Amino acid sequence: MEQLNDTQREILSALDDRGGRGNTSDIKSMIGEMTTSNLGKQARSLAELGLIEKVGEEHVGAPIPANVYALTEEGERVARDLDDQTEVRVGVSEEDVADLRHEVSDLSTALSHLHGRVDHLADEQDSDGGDQLSMVVEDLDEAVSRLSTLEERTSALESEVESHSQALETLNERTIRLREMIDE
Repeated sequence: MEQLNDTQREILSALDDRGGRGNTSDIKSMIGEMTTSNLGKQARSLAELGLIEKVGEEHVGAPIPANVYALTEEGERVARDLDDQTEVRVGVSEEDVADLRHEVSDLSTALSHLHGRVDHLADEQDSDGGDQLSMVVEDLDEAVSRLSTLEERTSALESEVESHSQALETLNERTIRLREMIDE
């Protein structure tokens, strides 16, 4: 669902991780820093969308009982979809890697060919060597431009991998917290 913000997605994931049900204190501990009022506001928005519902209150040691929320059927479906989207986004596709390898191979071949032409031109400085040399320079410029594009794509993929690594780290931390909560 594109209309969900990051906090709402985290709430759905937290509830899903807890078997579809949890109180505000549990949710806050799973998703990190958040005020109770912000959590309440986000929960109300999710309830208005029909993704969660308030099913009660629990005393958790605070003066005011914590609200208990549960995923609706639609909320369960959306939470599963969010998990599926996370799994799909957490990694660079084999097709991306294959495309980059193919392009690198093509560029390497082209540069080897150009290097050979430059060596040949250096050996044969004849009257029309200037024209051949300008063609080689144009070919080299094109190869450099393609390499620059490849470097930009590689940097973008590296950034994506870093982002996915951070997402995985967050998911691992959540899993550890969830296991600790289950063990208690």
